Amino acid sequence: FKLVEDDGISNGYLKGIYASTLIEQKKQLSKTLIKINRPAGAFKEISNRKWNLSIHSNKAPKKVLLNKTPVQFEYIKSRGLTIIKTKPIPVTRAMSFELFYN
Repeated sequence: FKLVEDDGISNGYLKGIYASTLIEQKKQLSKTLIKINRPAGAFKEISNRKWNLSIHSNKAPKKVLLNKTPVQFEYIKSRGLTIIKTKPIPVTRAMSFELFYN
């Protein structure tokens, strides 16, 4: 899906002043990949972002990586939900999350 953002105040979006970020998910047998691409578009005021991801699954991941680096996560068994919260990350390049289930 695409996350679309603007300044939240003006009507600049009507003139094409917004950013869109493509977020992709791919499930494989033993892992889930989530890729968050760089924002594209005329709205350039986004430099860093905290991400709060909620991923539904019927089991807890064994580990979660962000750009090949382990990150902390929480699994809420009663809701089948994995929660990943990041610190502010520059949006100048794509990032990928990998959730490993085996």
